Amino acid sequence: MIRFSLSFLWLFTALTSAFFAFEISLEILEQTIIPMKYHVFLIYSGSALDGIIGIWLCFAKKIRWVIYLQWIVILGFTLIISWLVPNYWLHPFGPVTKNIPIFVLCWVWLKQHDDE
Repeated sequence: MIRFSLSFLWLFTALTSAFFAFEISLEILEQTIIPMKYHVFLIYSGSALDGIIGIWLCFAKKIRWVIYLQWIVILGFTLIISWLVPNYWLHPFGPVTKNIPIFVLCWVWLKQHDDE
């Protein structure tokens, strides 16, 4: 269940960022110091990375590596968001605070697969 719930999360985030809420993604980037010419590239790059993780989770044999990648991406996105749009820590839907339980869930899953 952990594998497929995390896969769903990453795949749905990929689709949402790139397609369902593309305009919202642009609005978020407009709040930052990042030049506008990079916004579309960053949205699609982040979406592609999320999609790759989601697909990899479905088929991963070595759970450890996909967990490490998730940690790197979660930590990286959290640090970037904290620096560029820190007010998202206080957003009522918790787009940044949700990273903490996801990070912990990955740790629990890793502990279940310590023998790999």
